[in-house]
Amino acid sequence: MKGLRGQGRIFKRGEKYWVAYYVDVDGKSKEQRESAGYTMADAKKLLKSRWIEIHSGKFVDPKKAKITVNDLLDNYLVHLKNQGGEVSFPVDFGFKTNTRNLWGF
Repeated sequence: MKGLRGQGRIFKRGEKYWVAYYVDVDGKSKEQRESAGYTMADAKKLLKSRWIEIHSGKFVDPKKAKITVNDLLDNYLVHLKNQGGEVSFPVDFGFKTNTRNLWGF
């Protein structure tokens, strides 16, 4: 995708399109790359949305925005305890451990 310098770029690796753009991290520009799907239209859409996020100050690094299953379970258990209502399963009796063992965490 041709554009102004600094707007990022789109490239293809195998069957997938990827986008690359620069973000200011601790005063230094750092390249970020993301898989953008299987069509050029998807890649253009993602690159445009990232460019808008960066320049509006709303950009969140996709690597930091992801939540793990462990984090999700921890947050869910805190939520259940804060609700104070009855839970249909014993939260304090191994729910977390059994769930993590089941999923291999």
